Amino acid sequence: MRSVGSICAQGILGQINKIYYSIAPKRVPLQNVVLFVGDSGADIPDEVVQHLSRPEEMVSIVESKVGQKADVFVVCPSRYEGPFACYDHMLRGTTAAGDPLGYHGSDIKACRHIHALLSDVQLRVGADSNRSGDGLSRHQGKGGEQGENVTEEEAVEGPRRVPRTVVPRTILLGFSKGGVVLNQILAELAFLEDHPHSLVEVDNNPSGSERNSLAHLQLRDFVGSFEEFHYVDVGLNCRGAYMTDPRVLRSFAAGCRTRPRRLIMHGTPRQWCDRRRPWIAEEKERCLSILQEACADLQKAMSPTDNQRAYEGLKVEERWYSKGEKPNLRMHFRILESLELG
Repeated sequence: MRSVGSICAQGILGQINKIYYSIAPKRVPLQNVVLFVGDSGADIPDEVVQHLSRPEEMVSIVESKVGQKADVFVVCPSRYEGPFACYDHMLRGTTAAGDPLGYHGSDIKACRHIHALLSDVQLRVGADSNRSGDGLSRHQGKGGEQGENVTEEEAVEGPRRVPRTVVPRTILLGFSKGGVVLNQILAELAFLEDHPHSLVEVDNNPSGSERNSLAHLQLRDFVGSFEEFHYVDVGLNCRGAYMTDPRVLRSFAAGCRTRPRRLIMHGTPRQWCDRRRPWIAEEKERCLSILQEACADLQKAMSPTDNQRAYEGLKVEERWYSKGEKPNLRMHFRILESLELG
Protein backbone atom coordinates (compact mmCIF):
# COMPACT_ATOMS: atom_id res chain seq x y z
CA MET A 1 0.00 0.00 0.00
CA ARG A 2 1.31 3.43 -0.95
CA SER A 3 2.27 5.98 1.68
CA VAL A 4 0.26 9.14 1.02
CA GLY A 5 0.38 12.34 3.02
CA SER A 6 2.24 15.58 3.54
CA ILE A 7 5.33 16.58 5.43
CA CYS A 8 7.26 19.74 6.24
CA ALA A 9 10.55 18.68 4.69
CA GLN A 10 13.92 20.19 5.45
CA GLY A 11 16.13 21.37 2.62
CA ILE A 12 19.47 23.15 2.63
CA LEU A 13 20.33 25.51 5.46
CA GLY A 14 17.40 24.13 7.47
CA GLN A 15 14.86 25.74 5.13
CA ILE A 16 11.41 24.14 5.08
CA ASN A 17 8.96 23.43 2.26
CA LYS A 18 5.73 21.50 2.66
CA ILE A 19 5.56 18.51 0.35
CA TYR A 20 2.60 16.29 -0.49
CA TYR A 21 3.61 12.81 -1.57
CA SER A 22 2.53 9.38 -2.71
CA ILE A 23 5.30 6.83 -2.24
CA ALA A 24 5.24 3.13 -3.04
CA PRO A 25 6.45 0.81 -0.25
CA LYS A 26 9.29 -1.68 -0.18
CA ARG A 27 10.73 -1.14 -3.64
CA VAL A 28 12.72 1.33 -5.65
CA PRO A 29 10.56 3.48 -7.95
CA LEU A 30 10.88 3.47 -11.71
CA GLN A 31 10.84 7.26 -11.57
CA ASN A 32 10.46 10.25 -9.27
CA VAL A 33 7.90 12.80 -10.46
CA VAL A 34 8.09 16.27 -8.92
CA LEU A 35 5.52 19.03 -9.46
CA PHE A 36 5.98 22.62 -8.33
CA VAL A 37 2.67 24.37 -7.70
CA GLY A 38 1.65 27.90 -8.64
CA ASP A 39 -0.37 30.59 -6.90
CA SER A 40 -3.12 29.48 -4.52
CA GLY A 41 -6.63 29.05 -5.86
CA ALA A 42 -8.18 28.45 -2.44
CA ASP A 43 -9.99 31.79 -2.37
CA ILE A 44 -11.21 31.71 -5.97
CA PRO A 45 -15.05 31.51 -5.99
CA ASP A 46 -15.08 28.46 -8.25
CA GLU A 47 -15.40 24.96 -6.81
CA VAL A 48 -13.56 23.37 -9.73
CA VAL A 49 -10.61 25.72 -9.33
CA GLN A 50 -10.55 25.24 -5.57
CA HIS A 51 -10.60 21.46 -5.96
CA LEU A 52 -7.88 21.27 -8.61
CA SER A 53 -5.64 23.72 -6.75
CA ARG A 54 -5.42 21.47 -3.70
CA PRO A 55 -1.94 19.88 -3.56
CA GLU A 56 -3.34 16.51 -2.47
CA GLU A 57 -5.56 16.49 -5.56
CA MET A 58 -2.54 17.29 -7.72
CA VAL A 59 -0.76 14.27 -6.23
CA SER A 60 -3.71 12.06 -7.16
CA ILE A 61 -3.90 13.44 -10.70
CA VAL A 62 -0.19 13.04 -11.38
CA GLU A 63 -0.16 9.54 -9.89
CA SER A 64 -2.99 8.51 -12.21
CA LYS A 65 -0.84 9.56 -15.17
CA VAL A 66 2.49 8.01 -14.21
CA GLY A 67 1.31 4.78 -12.58
CA GLN A 68 2.16 2.81 -9.47
CA LYS A 69 5.86 2.48 -10.26
CA ALA A 70 6.54 6.16 -9.60
CA ASP A 71 6.96 8.22 -6.46
CA VAL A 72 5.06 11.51 -6.72
CA PHE A 73 5.93 14.74 -4.93
CA VAL A 74 4.05 18.04 -5.04
CA VAL A 75 6.25 20.82 -3.71
CA CYS A 76 4.65 23.88 -2.15
CA PRO A 77 6.43 27.25 -2.24
CA SER A 78 8.51 28.59 0.60
CA ARG A 79 5.73 31.01 1.46
CA TYR A 80 2.60 32.66 0.12
CA GLU A 81 2.19 36.41 -0.09
CA GLY A 82 -1.60 36.47 -0.13
CA PRO A 83 -2.36 34.06 -2.99
CA PHE A 84 1.07 34.51 -4.61
CA ALA A 85 3.55 31.63 -4.51
CA CYS A 86 7.09 32.61 -3.45
CA TYR A 87 9.93 30.15 -4.08
CA ASP A 88 12.48 32.05 -2.01
CA HIS A 89 14.40 28.91 -1.03
CA MET A 90 15.15 27.97 -4.64
CA LEU A 91 15.78 31.33 -6.31
CA ARG A 92 18.52 33.78 -5.46
CA GLY A 93 16.08 36.68 -5.28
CA THR A 94 12.35 37.38 -5.59
CA THR A 95 10.01 40.31 -5.14
CA ALA A 96 7.62 40.44 -2.20
CA ALA A 97 5.05 38.71 -4.43
CA GLY A 98 7.47 35.98 -5.44
CA ASP A 99 8.34 37.18 -8.95
CA PRO A 100 11.90 36.15 -9.87
CA LEU A 101 14.70 38.71 -9.90
CA GLY A 102 16.56 36.82 -12.58
CA TYR A 103 17.88 33.26 -12.73
CA HIS A 104 21.42 32.57 -11.50
CA GLY A 105 22.89 29.09 -11.74
CA SER A 106 26.26 29.43 -10.05
CA ASP A 107 25.14 28.53 -6.51
CA ILE A 108 23.15 25.47 -7.70
CA LYS A 109 20.54 26.52 -5.16
CA ALA A 110 17.39 24.87 -6.53
CA CYS A 111 18.97 21.50 -7.32
CA ARG A 112 20.60 21.28 -3.90
CA HIS A 113 17.42 22.29 -2.09
CA ILE A 114 15.15 19.93 -4.05
CA HIS A 115 17.59 17.07 -3.58
CA ALA A 116 17.65 17.65 0.18
CA LEU A 117 13.85 18.00 0.38
CA LEU A 118 13.11 14.74 -1.44
CA SER A 119 15.81 12.92 0.48
CA ASP A 120 14.25 14.08 3.74
CA VAL A 121 10.78 12.95 2.68
CA GLN A 122 11.88 9.53 1.47
CA LEU A 123 14.13 8.89 4.44
CA ARG A 124 11.38 9.74 6.93
CA VAL A 125 8.50 8.11 5.09
CA GLY A 126 10.62 5.12 4.09
CA ALA A 127 11.60 4.53 7.70
CA ASP A 128 7.95 4.44 8.69
CA SER A 129 6.98 2.01 5.93
CA ASN A 130 10.09 -0.21 6.16
CA ARG A 131 10.73 0.54 2.54
CA SER A 132 13.98 -0.74 1.09
CA GLY A 133 16.40 1.83 -0.20
CA ASP A 134 17.60 5.14 1.14
CA GLY A 135 17.23 8.87 0.63
CA LEU A 136 16.40 8.91 -3.07
CA SER A 137 15.68 5.24 -3.57
CA ARG A 138 19.09 4.34 -4.86
CA HIS A 139 19.70 0.60 -4.67
CA GLN A 140 21.94 -2.15 -5.97
CA GLY A 141 20.48 -3.12 -9.33
CA LYS A 142 21.55 -5.66 -11.90
CA GLY A 143 23.72 -4.61 -14.77
CA GLY A 144 23.46 -0.85 -14.24
CA GLU A 145 26.34 1.59 -14.12
CA GLN A 146 26.30 4.48 -11.69
CA GLY A 147 23.61 6.96 -12.70
CA GLU A 148 21.82 4.52 -15.03
CA ASN A 149 18.04 4.54 -14.90
CA VAL A 150 16.30 1.72 -13.10
CA THR A 151 14.44 -0.73 -15.33
CA GLU A 152 10.83 -1.78 -14.79
CA GLU A 153 11.95 -5.29 -13.91
CA GLU A 154 14.31 -3.98 -11.26
CA ALA A 155 11.65 -1.65 -9.90
CA VAL A 156 9.30 -4.56 -9.33
CA GLU A 157 11.77 -7.21 -8.20
CA GLY A 158 13.85 -5.00 -5.94
CA PRO A 159 17.55 -5.08 -5.02
CA ARG A 160 20.11 -7.36 -6.64
CA ARG A 161 23.41 -8.46 -5.16
CA VAL A 162 25.77 -6.88 -7.65
CA PRO A 163 28.16 -3.99 -6.96
CA ARG A 164 26.51 -1.54 -9.30
CA THR A 165 23.95 1.15 -8.69
CA VAL A 166 20.96 2.55 -10.51
CA VAL A 167 19.10 5.81 -10.04
CA PRO A 168 15.42 6.33 -10.90
CA ARG A 169 14.85 8.93 -13.58
CA THR A 170 13.33 12.24 -12.51
CA ILE A 171 10.46 14.07 -14.22
CA LEU A 172 9.98 17.74 -13.30
CA LEU A 173 6.74 19.68 -13.76
CA GLY A 174 6.25 23.39 -13.16
CA PHE A 175 2.60 24.40 -13.03
CA SER A 176 1.72 28.06 -13.54
CA LYS A 177 4.10 30.10 -11.38
CA GLY A 178 5.90 26.89 -10.44
CA GLY A 179 7.61 27.21 -13.81
CA VAL A 180 10.09 29.62 -12.24
CA VAL A 181 11.70 26.63 -10.51
CA LEU A 182 12.24 24.91 -13.86
CA ASN A 183 13.83 28.08 -15.23
CA GLN A 184 16.18 28.17 -12.26
CA ILE A 185 17.07 24.51 -12.78
CA LEU A 186 17.85 25.17 -16.45
CA ALA A 187 20.18 27.99 -15.39
CA GLU A 188 21.92 25.64 -12.96
CA LEU A 189 22.26 22.83 -15.50
CA ALA A 190 23.73 25.31 -17.97
CA PHE A 191 26.22 26.47 -15.35
CA LEU A 192 27.17 22.88 -14.58
CA GLU A 193 27.70 22.18 -18.27
CA ASP A 194 30.14 25.09 -18.41
CA HIS A 195 31.71 24.28 -15.01
CA PRO A 196 31.55 20.47 -14.69
CA HIS A 197 33.68 20.26 -11.54
CA SER A 198 31.27 22.37 -9.50
CA LEU A 199 29.12 19.36 -8.55
CA VAL A 200 32.15 17.41 -7.38
CA GLU A 201 33.01 20.26 -5.03
CA VAL A 202 29.46 20.36 -3.65
CA ASP A 203 29.34 16.58 -3.16
CA ASN A 204 32.70 16.57 -1.38
CA ASN A 205 31.77 19.46 0.90
CA PRO A 206 28.09 19.21 1.88
CA SER A 207 26.83 21.54 4.56
CA GLY A 208 25.78 20.09 7.89
CA SER A 209 22.11 20.15 6.94
CA GLU A 210 22.89 18.28 3.71
CA ARG A 211 25.08 15.50 5.04
CA ASN A 212 22.32 12.99 5.72
CA SER A 213 20.55 13.57 2.40
CA LEU A 214 23.78 13.36 0.40
CA ALA A 215 25.16 10.38 2.27
CA HIS A 216 23.65 7.80 -0.10
CA LEU A 217 22.95 9.56 -3.39
CA GLN A 218 25.29 12.31 -4.42
CA LEU A 219 23.92 15.47 -5.95
CA ARG A 220 25.55 14.82 -9.33
CA ASP A 221 23.63 11.52 -9.63
CA PHE A 222 20.36 13.23 -8.76
CA VAL A 223 20.94 16.03 -11.27
CA GLY A 224 21.98 13.47 -13.86
CA SER A 225 18.62 11.73 -13.44
CA PHE A 226 16.64 14.74 -14.76
CA GLU A 227 15.06 13.50 -17.99
CA GLU A 228 11.89 15.50 -18.57
CA PHE A 229 10.91 19.13 -18.03
CA HIS A 230 7.21 19.96 -18.36
CA TYR A 231 6.15 23.61 -18.39
CA VAL A 232 2.45 23.38 -17.55
CA ASP A 233 0.55 26.55 -18.49
CA VAL A 234 3.22 28.70 -16.89
CA GLY A 235 2.88 32.44 -16.57
CA LEU A 236 3.82 35.47 -14.49
CA ASN A 237 2.56 39.00 -14.06
CA CYS A 238 5.99 40.11 -15.25
CA ARG A 239 8.57 38.83 -17.69
CA GLY A 240 10.44 35.65 -16.82
CA ALA A 241 7.81 32.92 -17.25
CA TYR A 242 10.09 31.08 -19.69
CA MET A 243 13.86 30.99 -19.90
CA THR A 244 14.98 33.18 -22.82
CA ASP A 245 18.70 33.62 -22.14
CA PRO A 246 20.43 32.19 -25.25
CA ARG A 247 23.59 31.37 -23.32
CA VAL A 248 21.68 29.34 -20.74
CA LEU A 249 19.54 27.52 -23.30
CA ARG A 250 22.48 26.68 -25.55
CA SER A 251 24.55 25.33 -22.67
CA PHE A 252 21.55 23.33 -21.44
CA ALA A 253 21.08 21.84 -24.92
CA ALA A 254 24.80 21.05 -25.12
CA GLY A 255 24.55 19.14 -21.86
CA CYS A 256 21.92 16.89 -23.39
CA ARG A 257 24.43 15.34 -25.81
CA THR A 258 25.32 12.78 -23.17
CA ARG A 259 22.04 12.95 -21.21
CA PRO A 260 19.01 12.67 -23.54
CA ARG A 261 16.16 14.83 -22.25
CA ARG A 262 12.74 16.15 -23.20
CA LEU A 263 11.38 19.65 -22.66
CA ILE A 264 7.67 20.06 -23.31
CA MET A 265 5.63 23.24 -23.10
CA HIS A 266 1.96 22.61 -22.31
CA GLY A 267 -0.37 25.58 -22.59
CA THR A 268 -3.92 26.91 -22.86
CA PRO A 269 -5.38 30.13 -24.27
CA ARG A 270 -5.47 31.37 -20.66
CA GLN A 271 -1.72 31.96 -20.83
CA TRP A 272 -0.68 31.75 -24.48
CA CYS A 273 -3.46 34.06 -25.75
CA ASP A 274 -3.49 36.58 -22.90
CA ARG A 275 -3.55 40.03 -24.52
CA ARG A 276 -2.82 41.71 -21.20
CA ARG A 277 0.35 39.67 -20.80
CA PRO A 278 1.63 39.20 -24.37
CA TRP A 279 5.14 38.50 -23.12
CA ILE A 280 4.11 34.99 -22.02
CA ALA A 281 3.54 33.81 -25.60
CA GLU A 282 6.53 35.83 -26.82
CA GLU A 283 8.83 34.20 -24.27
CA LYS A 284 7.49 30.76 -25.08
CA GLU A 285 8.19 31.23 -28.78
CA ARG A 286 11.65 32.63 -28.12
CA CYS A 287 12.58 29.78 -25.77
CA LEU A 288 11.31 27.22 -28.27
CA SER A 289 13.16 28.85 -31.16
CA ILE A 290 16.49 29.12 -29.34
CA LEU A 291 16.37 25.50 -28.19
CA GLN A 292 15.44 24.17 -31.63
CA GLU A 293 18.22 26.20 -33.24
CA ALA A 294 20.71 25.03 -30.62
CA CYS A 295 19.78 21.39 -31.22
CA ALA A 296 20.16 21.84 -34.98
CA ASP A 297 23.58 23.43 -34.54
CA LEU A 298 24.70 20.65 -32.22
CA GLN A 299 23.62 18.00 -34.67
CA LYS A 300 25.54 19.67 -37.50
CA ALA A 301 28.63 19.77 -35.33
CA MET A 302 28.53 16.06 -34.55
CA SER A 303 30.45 13.53 -36.63
CA PRO A 304 28.40 11.32 -38.99
CA THR A 305 28.58 8.38 -36.59
CA ASP A 306 27.12 10.53 -33.80
CA ASN A 307 24.26 12.10 -35.75
CA GLN A 308 21.61 9.80 -34.34
CA ARG A 309 22.85 10.45 -30.82
CA ALA A 310 22.74 14.21 -31.41
CA TYR A 311 19.17 13.97 -32.66
CA GLU A 312 18.13 12.13 -29.52
CA GLY A 313 19.95 14.55 -27.21
CA LEU A 314 17.12 17.01 -26.57
CA LYS A 315 13.57 16.81 -27.82
CA VAL A 316 11.54 20.02 -27.58
CA GLU A 317 7.86 20.48 -28.34
CA GLU A 318 4.76 22.47 -27.47
CA ARG A 319 1.28 21.08 -26.81
CA TRP A 320 -1.96 23.02 -26.90
CA TYR A 321 -4.95 22.31 -24.68
CA SER A 322 -8.44 23.86 -25.02
CA LYS A 323 -7.22 25.52 -28.21
CA GLY A 324 -9.80 27.83 -29.75
CA GLU A 325 -11.79 28.18 -26.54
CA LYS A 326 -12.31 31.45 -24.74
CA PRO A 327 -9.58 31.94 -22.11
CA ASN A 328 -10.73 31.38 -18.53
CA LEU A 329 -9.26 30.43 -15.17
CA ARG A 330 -10.96 27.06 -15.04
CA MET A 331 -9.15 25.81 -18.16
CA HIS A 332 -5.87 26.88 -16.55
CA PHE A 333 -6.40 24.38 -13.73
CA ARG A 334 -8.11 21.73 -15.84
CA ILE A 335 -4.98 21.34 -17.91
CA LEU A 336 -3.76 19.21 -15.00
CA GLU A 337 -6.52 16.69 -15.72
CA SER A 338 -5.91 16.58 -19.47
CA LEU A 339 -2.13 16.78 -19.29
CA GLU A 340 -0.31 14.31 -21.55
CA LEU A 341 3.12 13.37 -20.28
CA GLY A 342 3.97 10.66 -22.81
